[in-house]
Amino acid sequence: MRKIIVFVSFLFSVFSFSQKDLKDFLLVKKDSISFYVFNKKGVHVSTFKNKINIDSEFKPYKEKVPKSLNSVLFNSLSSVNLHGVIYFLFPGGGVLYRYSDNRIERIDKSFPHRNQYSGYFFSFKDNLYLLGGYGYWTAKNYLTRFNFQSGTWEIVNTTGQLPKKGINQGSFIKSANSLLVFDFYKKAVGSNKDLYNNNFFELDLLTLRWTKKGVLSSKKDFGISQAITSARINYENSLFQKVSGETSFQIISPLENKVVTFLSSNKLMKLGKFGIFVGDNLVYPSKNADNKTSKVAFVNIKKFQSVETRKFAIDDRYLFQLYLMFAGIFSFVLVLGTYGYFVAKKKTYYVNSFSLFNGSSSFLLSKEESELLKAFKNGNILENSFILELFSDDTKTLDAIIKKKNRIITDFNVKFKDCFKRDLILKKSSIVDSRQINYVISKGLEIVFQD
Repeated sequence: MRKIIVFVSFLFSVFSFSQKDLKDFLLVKKDSISFYVFNKKGVHVSTFKNKINIDSEFKPYKEKVPKSLNSVLFNSLSSVNLHGVIYFLFPGGGVLYRYSDNRIERIDKSFPHRNQYSGYFFSFKDNLYLLGGYGYWTAKNYLTRFNFQSGTWEIVNTTGQLPKKGINQGSFIKSANSLLVFDFYKKAVGSNKDLYNNNFFELDLLTLRWTKKGVLSSKKDFGISQAITSARINYENSLFQKVSGETSFQIISPLENKVVTFLSSNKLMKLGKFGIFVGDNLVYPSKNADNKTSKVAFVNIKKFQSVETRKFAIDDRYLFQLYLMFAGIFSFVLVLGTYGYFVAKKKTYYVNSFSLFNGSSSFLLSKEESELLKAFKNGNILENSFILELFSDDTKTLDAIIKKKNRIITDFNVKFKDCFKRDLILKKSSIVDSRQINYVISKGLEIVFQD
């Protein structure tokens, strides 16, 4: 009789186990209409009966959970549903568990790595992976894969434009054969400071090659402390994101290059970072009035109305406009530099026995002009007294010789300027004696005398 009473009491406790007063549990998606609620005693298998009701059945585990799970919270585990089998990863990586046949068992031969906290635990084909994370004061950017044969984790080599300085507290979307990575933090070299990385990356899971896709458009950095407590939940090929304390949330769709903002008002104020999507239903833990226990709540995401739509990342058109702007600046600098170079560069003119010329024009030289140029053959400076001697005439007065010299130089400069649009011979005071007048070839000119 006693055994019957115990058995009946056990059945009553099984079927009356409520989802309204839970302390430590983990939500895991089962399929498009159902989900699991795991805790250390057993699992609720819950199915959406309609838009407002859920059918739930509690199943106690056939065996006690592994002792290593007693020291951690269930909601600190990462989970993956691989072909209907649920895998749990220890916080920070290393220890791996499997839920199958209503029991949780440890399947690894590893140890708690504690090296990839906040890393992204995911599956691809028949393998389990862990990307990035934080541990031992550094952010990681490498990819590790679980070896089912050896029971250990191994680093997988990747190529391409790998995100430098680590991926900590990131956002991830797995779509087909690609993993999209964005909205994460990196570690500054030589310091413990967390820096926001506003770049958007894609990892091809077939070739294991990284590609930098662009820069996030107008993304606000709330700080890593907000990122740790914010909800970032995968929804189809998008990401549901709600920053703690905000009255709005966003649906980020990198494949469509858009971010849609919705106003949630106070409906999701109790939403924490732990939640899953089952179809269009957001399922999440909601704290009770005692603030110690929680219940499983859900809301249909389609009920909310969008208030803003913007681009997710800088698109090709903007990049093209940016390219045109930089190309225009570069072209302007190039033209200006080229112009300055040719202005500053010496112009070469050639002199033979009867003319002065360059590649574009020429004019005939008089006997006096030819003699004057030849006087500059050994240097670009002539003293006034030397030029007077050059045009001296015993039959004329000094005043007449001076006038002749001035007329020859003036007429020569006029002819040169009419032909080449610049001066040839300039008059300057001597540096040694300001009373002394010298004549010099204009700066930037080079006279080459031909035989």
